[in-house]
Amino acid sequence: MLHKASKLRGTTVQASDGEVGTVQDLYFDNQQWRVKYLAVKTAAGAPNDVVLVLPSAVRLPWNTAGVNVSLTCDEVNRSSPDVVPSDQHLMSSQQLNGCHIQATDGEIGHVDDMLVDEDSWDIRYVVLDTSNWIGGRAVVVATRVLKGVDLPDRIVTVDVARDDVRRSPELDSIEVGPGEDAPPFAII
Repeated sequence: MLHKASKLRGTTVQASDGEVGTVQDLYFDNQQWRVKYLAVKTAAGAPNDVVLVLPSAVRLPWNTAGVNVSLTCDEVNRSSPDVVPSDQHLMSSQQLNGCHIQATDGEIGHVDDMLVDEDSWDIRYVVLDTSNWIGGRAVVVATRVLKGVDLPDRIVTVDVARDDVRRSPELDSIEVGPGEDAPPFAII
C-alpha cells in the first residue's frame, strides 16, 4: 500500500509503553528515494522536542491512523540521533514540496507530495501539481525517472518530455506488485 507523505504528518507514533508523539516530517535519501527517518515531535515532558525514528522500528501495518514502533519510549529517545546526519543526499519531504519540476523540454509544475510504500519505505512516486500547465491535474512520476534534485534552486529534473506527461494515461491504481516495473508516470 502507498501512503501520501503529507497525510502522515500529525499521525500518532505509539511505542510499546506509551505515546511517543506525532510525525512531523520524513527524511529521505534523494538518490535511493527511501525514507531514512521519521521526525517525530515528542509528547509533552519528553527529554527531546523531536526524535528521529528508523523505519525498521515501525511495526506493520502502519497507516495515517497510527504508527506503532517496536521500542519503548525510553528506547526511542536513547536511539535517536541528536541531529540529522550531514549526508548531502538526505532531505525532508517538506523541503521537496514546492520544488519546480523541469522536464527535458521545459517546466511542468511543482512537487506537491510523495507516495511512500508501506512495506519498504521506498518513495515510489512524486506527486506533481500541474495547475499552471495542463489545467490542474495531479500527475505522479515514478522516482526512477527523476534525474536530480537541486535544492538551492528548488528544481527537480525528470527524464521525460512535457508531452509524455500530458498524454499519460489515467490509471485506477498506481500500485504494482513485487518485481513489477512501475509506470514512469500516471494521472491520479
